[in-house]
Order: sequence, then C-alpha cells, then structure tokens
Amino acid sequence: MENHWDLAFLAYDEHKFDSYFIAHHLFSQESVKNHKEFLFKQLKNALSPHQKVVFSSENIHSRLCTKGEIAKFKSVLKEFGFDEIYIIIYLREQFVLFNSLMSEAYRWDEISDSFFDTSKNLEYFDGYKKSVNHFEFIANHKQSILNWGGEFGIENLKIRLFDRDEFYEYDLIKDFIYSLDLEWSEEFYLPTNLNKSLDLIGVELLRRINRSFPWHTRGEGFNNQRDIFMPLFDKYFTNNQNKELILKIPKSIYEPYKLKFDEDNEWIRLKFFPHKKRLFKEVNFENYEDNFELLNPIYWDNIAAFIVNLIENNNKLRQKEKIIVLVHAERLPVS
Repeated sequence: MENHWDLAFLAYDEHKFDSYFIAHHLFSQESVKNHKEFLFKQLKNALSPHQKVVFSSENIHSRLCTKGEIAKFKSVLKEFGFDEIYIIIYLREQFVLFNSLMSEAYRWDEISDSFFDTSKNLEYFDGYKKSVNHFEFIANHKQSILNWGGEFGIENLKIRLFDRDEFYEYDLIKDFIYSLDLEWSEEFYLPTNLNKSLDLIGVELLRRINRSFPWHTRGEGFNNQRDIFMPLFDKYFTNNQNKELILKIPKSIYEPYKLKFDEDNEWIRLKFFPHKKRLFKEVNFENYEDNFELLNPIYWDNIAAFIVNLIENNNKLRQKEKIIVLVHAERLPVS
C-alpha cells in the first residue's frame, strides 16, 4: 500500500503532538479521537481477508518512539486481522544518514533555534521543529532492532543495508521485493528518484528564508507562500554534481555519537551480517572538513534578504492586481 503516516498515527501516544496534528488541524482531544476512528475504519475497509499487504512509511519508525507505541502499532495490525507480520528495516551508515536528515530538515523548516538542546528528549518545538535528539534516535540502529524485535520477535525482522552495493541487483526497489520473497515482474511501476537532497547553496539560502517564511504559522496553518519558492529550490539547488556543494555537517555534530554507533554496528554485524568485515564502509574523518561556511555569512544574509523582498513584492503585486480586478468587476453593468 502507499506511504501510510496514517497507520503510524493510529499508534501515537495520547500526549504526542507533531506536524501530523498541524497538517490535519487536530487541536482537540475530540478531533483526534474522531480522526483515529475514521482512519481505522477507512484502512480496515481497504483490506481484504487473507491478503498480503505491504505498508511502507518512514514515519512508522521515526514517529513511533516508545515501546508502548510499538506495542499499540502491533495491536492495530492485529485488529486489522493480520496474524503473520514481518518488519523490514533498512540501516544506513549513520554519518551519511545525519547529513541526509539535516538536508531534509532544512527543506521542511524543521531545524529549531534549540537544535542542540538535548533536554527536551523527543519533543517537537512548536509541533514540528526537531532537535539533534531526533537524528540520534533515527540513527540508533541497535536500539531500533531491540525495540521492534522485542515486540514482534527478532526472528520476524528482516534487516537490510541501505547501500547500493548491497542492494539486490544494485536496485533498492528490487531489493525490497526480494526481501519480501516476491517474484519480480516487469509490470512493476518504478518511480523516478523523488528524494532530492538540497545542495549547500540551497541549505544556506533556505535556512535564512525560513525565518521570514516558516513552514507553519501558529494559529494560521500552513504557509502557502512557500509554494512560490520551494519548486525553484528543487529546480536549482538539488542533486548538485559538484562535490564541493554536497552538504557536509560539522564533524562536531556527529562526533559525540560515533563511538557508540561503532560499537552498536559491530553488534549488528556479528548478529546479522557475520560474513562482512565491517557493517558499513568506513568514513575517513582525518581529512574531513565540513563546508557550512562556503561564503561569509553576511553574503548569504544579503542574498536571502534579496529573495525575501522579491517574494514580498510579488505578493503585494498579486494583491494589487486582485483589488483592481474586484474594482473592475464591481463597475461592470448589470445585464
């Protein structure tokens, strides 16, 4: 089935609040209760008895953060009638994962001013702003295996490595099908790569523009003005082939976690991939240099201010044209 954040939402703890609530205008206990009841009926009606079903959603992992939520998730699947459940988990090298998460977080205006504040656990600032704790949680592969294996059984986990060289026939979709023990069909729809990473120019501009055009304004919902410029960021500032423009986070962000992840990866290797010498390709930090300061910050500030002014002037012009059209409409003779 398609990406189902809805399925993960059904297993949320009652005190959780994140961007799903904002996106669906769920600001009261009654609205949350009604929405969950609606989703459950909708999903249950979409399923057929004795049918093999695949649910795929990164939010099942990233948003279900407690053992209680994982237990609730299993309970929901049982209520749907599933009696044989397997969990497929793809593991990505943590440093590469941190870079990807950072790029994606800037795209969705999820980096808070308190990004490095670790005291908030996995709470979301303003309902959608993340902290470094969220990155650590997603990259903590050993804990994920223990949490999900503890509820569904380690024997029911299928652990895969997110690495092109490890994919079946070097293809992620084929690897996914292979892990399901399904036969490949040439009639399968293969989507184009839609997961585009912002390059450094896009990140530097967007992190500043986000201050003027946040993803969400409290009490007013989504900021539709972002629809004006985000397609342009996708057009001009994604998948840049220049290696100097590939986002590389400061080593200081990742270093506090490196030793723990190295130890955890060895535990995973011994348990699931004993034939490999290392779980992931080693990242060389000796000559590593982050590139967050590609230009003097004042240059980025000026460029971002220029773009913000363009958007604001465009909005004023569109509003003026709207007023003129309304005035003209009022002066039209009545037939």
